[in-house]
Amino acid sequence: MTTILNKNPVTASHVVIEEPYFVTVDNWCSRTGISKSDTYRKLGAGILRAKKVGRRTLIDFQHGLAWLRARPDAEITTTK
Repeated sequence: MTTILNKNPVTASHVVIEEPYFVTVDNWCSRTGISKSDTYRKLGAGILRAKKVGRRTLIDFQHGLAWLRARPDAEITTTK
């Protein structure tokens, strides 16, 4: 039996995707499309949570995803 630390498996039908608990700011930005400056604003406002490990800032990925999921759905309109 293998123990995986710092991972949270998410199951979608038969596919298992492992999401990390913490990610770097650059990784957060690439995964979400949120800019680095907006990420730091949200960290400063307490919207996102992070830990400092040495000089690195690690964002609580699960908390950040929960915040994103709580955002309202986009209203997309098309023109004919």
